[in-house]
Amino acid sequence: MNATRPQRRPASSTRACRAAIALLATVFMVVHGSRLGAQTNEVSGTSDPQRLEAVLEQVSPDQRLRVEAGSPEVRLEGRYAGTADAGLALSADSGVVHTRLDEIDRLWTQGRSTAKGALIGGVAGLVIGATYGALISEVTCAESSCTTLGLAAAVGGIGAAGGAAVGALVGLAIPSWKLRFP
Repeated sequence: MNATRPQRRPASSTRACRAAIALLATVFMVVHGSRLGAQTNEVSGTSDPQRLEAVLEQVSPDQRLRVEAGSPEVRLEGRYAGTADAGLALSADSGVVHTRLDEIDRLWTQGRSTAKGALIGGVAGLVIGATYGALISEVTCAESSCTTLGLAAAVGGIGAAGGAAVGALVGLAIPSWKLRFP
């Protein structure tokens, strides 16, 4: 009796699937890991005006700031209008608001999520492209001299570049706050 064995998947296809799973796990860690570790600094209880002044020297004029000040937490938002007489001036909708530097417990600056969007988009594009390349190679490389890994890497690179570009554009539209002090 001549029993036929079931066909096994080529080793290169298995490696490509494992690589795709590893990349998906990496995307999950990047996306959720940044949320888990975000803004865990605790208020020290005492303000450090010299350190705060050093942070404010790096702030560009008219940059949006968010400030928590005083024991009953007061939150202020506005555009940076400068420092004078040991105080911070913010230009808000209601006019210019002043608060003393030694009363500031926390300070955030507003920026954009461009880099984070490019990273997430790039990794996602790499995973999708490499998976697609591995699937294409199963069909096209069966009779030719190309390799599954080579085609998966090439298509994955193209996917990473495209994903990074799209992710950067999406991230550009998303404002984000970065804790700068304490």
